[in-house]
Amino acid sequence: MTTYTTPHSLPLIEPATDPIKDAASVSALADDMNALAAAVNAALESVKAMASPFKGTIADGENLGTYYGSAYDGYWAVTSDTKAATLVDAPPNAKAGDIHVYRIGSTASNQLYSEYGATGRVMFSSATSTGRLRPWVNLAANIDHGLYPDTLYPTFNDITVSSRFTVWSGSAATSYGAPSANTGTVTTIIFGNAGWQEWRTTTTGGAGPQTWVRGKSSTGWGPFYLTSVPPDAAVPPTPAGNRIVPVSVTRGWGGGTTTGSGFSKYLQTLPPRARRARVVVRNMDPRYTVADSAAATLSTVCLGLSSGVSSSAQTGVVTVATGASTGTNGYFSPWVDASAFAGKDVIVGIDWSSAGTVQTNIGTGWTGSGTGAASTSANGSASGTLPFHVYVEVEVPASVPVIAVWGDSISCGVGATRQVYDSWVNQFCRAIGAAAVHFAHSGDTMDGSWESTSVKWKEYGANYQAADVVFAAMGSNDDFGGADLATMQARFLAALPSLKRYVSPNVIAVTITPRDGVTGAMEDVRRAYNAWLPTQDVRQVLPFAATISSDDETINAGYNSDGIHLNTAGYAALAGVIPHGIVTWPVTVDNSVGRRALVWDEANKRQQMIYGDTGARDITADFDPANTDGGGNVWLSRTDNMVHLHMHNRTLDATNNVYTLLDGFKPDRNTLINAPLYPSNAGNRMNINASSGLVQIFGQSTAAVSYFRVSWRTADAWPASLPGIADGSLPS
Repeated sequence: MTTYTTPHSLPLIEPATDPIKDAASVSALADDMNALAAAVNAALESVKAMASPFKGTIADGENLGTYYGSAYDGYWAVTSDTKAATLVDAPPNAKAGDIHVYRIGSTASNQLYSEYGATGRVMFSSATSTGRLRPWVNLAANIDHGLYPDTLYPTFNDITVSSRFTVWSGSAATSYGAPSANTGTVTTIIFGNAGWQEWRTTTTGGAGPQTWVRGKSSTGWGPFYLTSVPPDAAVPPTPAGNRIVPVSVTRGWGGGTTTGSGFSKYLQTLPPRARRARVVVRNMDPRYTVADSAAATLSTVCLGLSSGVSSSAQTGVVTVATGASTGTNGYFSPWVDASAFAGKDVIVGIDWSSAGTVQTNIGTGWTGSGTGAASTSANGSASGTLPFHVYVEVEVPASVPVIAVWGDSISCGVGATRQVYDSWVNQFCRAIGAAAVHFAHSGDTMDGSWESTSVKWKEYGANYQAADVVFAAMGSNDDFGGADLATMQARFLAALPSLKRYVSPNVIAVTITPRDGVTGAMEDVRRAYNAWLPTQDVRQVLPFAATISSDDETINAGYNSDGIHLNTAGYAALAGVIPHGIVTWPVTVDNSVGRRALVWDEANKRQQMIYGDTGARDITADFDPANTDGGGNVWLSRTDNMVHLHMHNRTLDATNNVYTLLDGFKPDRNTLINAPLYPSNAGNRMNINASSGLVQIFGQSTAAVSYFRVSWRTADAWPASLPGIADGSLPS
C-alpha cells in the first residue's frame, strides 16, 4: 500500500468495506488538509512580508545609529513630528515619515529617511556597529543638511564630507571654530586630502554679513580669511599695487601658560603708509606649532596710538572687535583704516578670559587683572611675556620695503629694554621706513622643524607675500647646543631652499655672535661656520660677531645684557652695520593731484618729494571775478616748491583784491612785487599775504590791458586739490 505523508501520516486506504471506518478516515483526512492549508497560508504571509517588510511604528527614543542587521531590515513608520523629535541620530530637524533600513551583513546598513508632505526631504546615510559613516545627506536639489551635528562633528575641523550645515547660535559657532561669533552656514567641499570651507554669517546689522574661507591640505585646515567687505566698511578690498605684511607683536619662546582673565597691551610700530590693518590673535606658541589651544574669549580688541614707549597710555583708540574668540584657528579681526597709525608706535589692546590654558609668548607690553582696560590708558604691570600669539596684518603700498628675519632669541631682541620692539631688525626697519616680519623664536634652532614640510614656514598663512630680503640669523643655539661643523653646515643647507621658497629669494646671512665664558670646541665651530658662510649661495654675510665683540670671544661691555644676549644699544649696533642699500628703494609716483615723484627720507622717516608738477591751471574765471569784461587768461601752476602766476591780455579794473590762493600755493612769507605789470605804471605793485593767500594789485590804471608772469617760493605741503581747470597736459 502506498503511503503519503500528511501532518498525521495517515495512509490512504483501499475502497472501504466498513462504512463506519471509512467515515473516520475521511474526517481525519479533512483535518490534515485543513492543517496543510494553514501552513500554506503562513508561508504566503511570509513571502508577502519579504516583499513589503513593514516593521510597524517606530518607538519613541530609538537610536537610528543602531539600526543594522536582520532584526531592523525593512521600513518603520514615524507617525508624527513629535515622535521624530525623540529619535536619536536621526536627520537634523526630522519630520513625520518613514525610515527604510537596508541591511548590509549583520553590522551595517544603508538608511533612507523619507519625510511626509509636499516639502518633505529624502535623506540618506550609512550606519555601522562602529558609528555612522557619513552624516545624513539631503538627496533633494537643496544641499542644506540642516542644523550643525555637533555630536558627529565637534568642530569644523572634524567635518570629513562635502556638506552644508546651519549654526543658529553665535556662541555655538565660536565653540565649533567659526572665525566670528555669529549665526551662519558652514559649507565644506572635500576632495581627497584637500578641501575648501566657507563660513557665511547671517548678520543683518552692524558690520553686515561676512564671508570667510579657508583651505585644507594633507597637514590639516589653514586659518579662515575674510573675503567679503561689509557694506559700511571704511576701507575697500586690497587693490592692485599693495601688499599685506604680518607685523609681529609677540614671538615664540621656551613655553609658558596662564589662565583666567585679564587685559593685555602690546607695543609695536606699524610700517609707513599703512592703509588698513587687522589684528590676529591666536592661542599658540609659534615656536612649537601653529595649532591653537583651547578657545579664549576676546571681549575687546583695539588699536591705539602709543603715548610713549615707557607706558601703555594711548590715544585715538579704535575698537576693532568685541565679543570675539580665538576659536580653533585663531581670531582675525575685521579690517580697519590704519592711516592714522602709519609709521607710528601703536598699542594693541585685548580684554580676554578663558576657562582653559592660554599660551604666552615674548614681546613688550603690560598686563593686568580684570577686563575692560584694553581701550584705556591703564598701565597694568610691564611684562616681557604676554598672553597669546599676536600680530597685525597691515596693507601697505607695494613700494614699502619688507624685511624678514629667520633667527632665534637674538633676532627677537631678548635682553633689550623692549623685547621684539627693540630687536635689531625692528630698529633697522624703523630707521629706513620698512616693515619687519619675524620668522624668529627664542630658543629655536636650524634643526628639524625648518625642513620644507614644517608648518613654521606657514605661520602667517595664505596672506604672506615674499619679503624683499630675509636675514639668515639662525645657528647660535645649534652651535652652543653641541652641533659640530658638519652638522651646522648640513642644517643650513637643508633650510636654505625653504627659506628662499617660503620667505624671500634674497638671503643675507649674518655671523654668529660669541657667548661669554664659552671656549674650546663650540667657539672653534662658531668661527669655522662664520668663515664658511660667505662661500654659500647668499647675497652677502654681515659681520655681526665683529660688530659687538672686539676679540671675537666676549661681548663688549657696552652691548652686553647677560653674556648671551645684547642690550638695546647692542642691537642698535647690529642694525647700524646693515647697509641701507640692501633694498632697492623705488621711486613712488603719485598722480592723484598733479604728478609727484617721492623717495623715502631715511633721516626724517618720511616720504620726500623729489619732483612735483601741477600742470597749468586756468583760473581766469576766479581771478577778479567781478571784472566780467576783463577777457584774456590767467594761469596758476606749481613746480616743485615754486609757484607761478601768469596773466595774458587781461584788462584790470580798480579792484585791489583779485584772488585768494589755496593751501599749497601760498608764499613762504608775505611777498611784495614791484611793477610786475605791463604796460607799467608808476607805483604798480603786487602784494601776496602768506597766511591768507590773498593776492592784491595796486596802482594799475583801469581799462589797461595787462601782461605779467611772477613766481615765488612756497613751503606749503603739496596741495590736496587744484584750482581752476587743467590747461594742457603734464610734460612727459
